[in-house]
Amino acid sequence: NVLILKYYSFENYFLNPSVMARLGIVDSEEAFWQTLLEKWKDYLHRLSSGRHLTRLLGKEINTVRDLRQHFEEFRIYMRGHNLFDIFYGPFKHQEAELLARYIDLAPREDFQDILDAIEAFPFFESRRQ
Repeated sequence: NVLILKYYSFENYFLNPSVMARLGIVDSEEAFWQTLLEKWKDYLHRLSSGRHLTRLLGKEINTVRDLRQHFEEFRIYMRGHNLFDIFYGPFKHQEAELLARYIDLAPREDFQDILDAIEAFPFFESRRQ
């Protein structure tokens, strides 16, 4: 069985600004958006995934409003390890703990496509309670 993710990579599932703020990964949701826009302007837009996203959108991302409006596409098309490292890089020594806490705090909907796919695997079907 192969799990096809909705987002570019698994790391993109851990980019919910409100959950990240609750964990202290960012100071606030607004800080998340400002940092992401800054990194977009600095270098993310030049990555192949950034150029691809810009072509798909048919426009440049210039503001936090643009990011918010197209965040779903952003998570679908942008390389996850680049985004993940921006925010989680300073927490490498406690990454496993943070991700476990993130999963506990995040709305189930954030991982719904993964959970639905896993539940459809025959291996897990036989283990449902």
